Amino acid sequence: MCQLGLQFFPDPVSGLREALRVLRPGRRAPVCVVADADRAPIWGVLAGTLSRHLPERREACHLSFALADAERLERMLGRRAFAMF
Repeated sequence: MCQLGLQFFPDPVSGLREALRVLRPGRRAPVCVVADADRAPIWGVLAGTLSRHLPERREACHLSFALADAERLERMLGRRAFAMF
């Protein structure tokens, strides 16, 4: 299980490939990522506040939302290798 961590991997695709490599055939690996700031208001407020006070760290503050785009995540997972639920 990867809960709220995949978006912080330096290379999420490589991390997913490694998960697929170690899974037994037919097994599942759940992945959970933070949605966009509107659907995760506490994270959004925190990221916005930190960004205002640490503008040079804005990108890092918003990493939580890096995989909020479901289509991008689906492309990363790959239609044949992983199934989205």
